[in-house]
Amino acid sequence: MKNNSKKQYGLIAIFGLLAVFCVYVLIVGGILPHYQAKNYLKYIFSGKADLILTDSFIFEDYPYVQFRLRSDFTRNVGGSTITGDTGIKLVDLAIDKLENWENAPINDPTYFVSLARAYEAKGNLLKDKSFIAKAGEFYQKAIDISPKRQELRYIYAGNLINQGKSDEAIQLLKEAVALAPEIPHSHFYLSIALLSRGESAYDEIFTNMEFVADSGLLPQFDQTTLKNIYGKFITYYYEKRDKDKLSQVAGRMVYIDPDQSELYKKLVDYIGQTGQIPDISFKEN
Repeated sequence: MKNNSKKQYGLIAIFGLLAVFCVYVLIVGGILPHYQAKNYLKYIFSGKADLILTDSFIFEDYPYVQFRLRSDFTRNVGGSTITGDTGIKLVDLAIDKLENWENAPINDPTYFVSLARAYEAKGNLLKDKSFIAKAGEFYQKAIDISPKRQELRYIYAGNLINQGKSDEAIQLLKEAVALAPEIPHSHFYLSIALLSRGESAYDEIFTNMEFVADSGLLPQFDQTTLKNIYGKFITYYYEKRDKDKLSQVAGRMVYIDPDQSELYKKLVDYIGQTGQIPDISFKEN
């Protein structure tokens, strides 16, 4: 009987410990992160992001939700219209919660992208290029972790252009094209970077943009950017009297610039029927 009682007490103790452990997991793994996310979203959606500065509970390091909270906070701070001292404090808080995070996922490239965006936000607020350059270091770390993720090169190229390093951005994007030449997005972003070289790069830009167009994905890209690029082509190839490329460009502009589609259709038809370029004045967009 005594042995049975001891076994029963032992089982009760074990189940008691399991119950305590389960409650702990429920609180730490579910309830507390839920309220962290709830408070964070309340501040963000009510336009009161500055209140996050005084709510330290949001960034208490409970599992599961912290990476999403900290990275989303960085994204919102980067796109915020809050400026001045409050804006700087929010950016500094975002940087602090990423850099001084004991459980930071340092093998995840997204972590370094978030950190880079925080530094870019600080550089833009302070108009200080040194922070933009610091952001570039973190973008490079993200690429080092996941060298095959093309979108990391795209955003780092944008950072390099912001630093005034267009040649480095072009080289980076050429590496992206070489890595996976079948991806239209790499050709598109390379074209944008090449615009910094002016007319000397127009033939190379044309080749890349025609690859994008032939992929059928042209409508997915920003139409203002497309109109700008192909508008430059219209002027350039008209002045060069290159009827073949001018006809190709005009054909694309039928869809890119619907307001003037009839004009471009007439140009394509005229060149096709006569083999000549008409005397038409084009204005670069």
